[in-house]
Amino acid sequence: MFVKYLLSLLAPDNLPANQMLAMRVLVNAFSDLPGEMLVLAARDSLVHCIICLQQMNNNAQIAAASLLLNLCVALAAQLDTAELADCLVAVLPRLHDNEAYFRALVALGTLLAETPNKLVIQTKVVSSAPLHNRLKRDAASSDAAIRKLTVASQQLLRLL
Repeated sequence: MFVKYLLSLLAPDNLPANQMLAMRVLVNAFSDLPGEMLVLAARDSLVHCIICLQQMNNNAQIAAASLLLNLCVALAAQLDTAELADCLVAVLPRLHDNEAYFRALVALGTLLAETPNKLVIQTKVVSSAPLHNRLKRDAASSDAAIRKLTVASQQLLRLL
């Protein structure tokens, strides 16, 4: 019931502050096993909600990326990570906050490094021109301000 309420706050027409706070609560739920199980039970709905959030402010982007990272860590060894990968491929090109983008890159790298479905996820990433091109651009960057994005992008490209 509680997770269902939080999901209702993630509706695209809800206030951005409510969306961000709902995602932060869900991120924090991973701090203990019962909370993690509640979130994992609703993962399909969560992934759908995140994909539907087309406009997110920087704090909401960080919260969404943190939630996706927690989901990836919890589910990386599972076979059914394709929907989670779809979400990351859809969301990553829309992230303009560097910290959110970095966390989402770590989430994608976690899936690529751990999932038994590596080929499926590799194909999704390479098939997404906006994401693949941004990874290549960031991997070649010499801008010190985005150094950790450069390193993460290079590592992701190696996993492809």
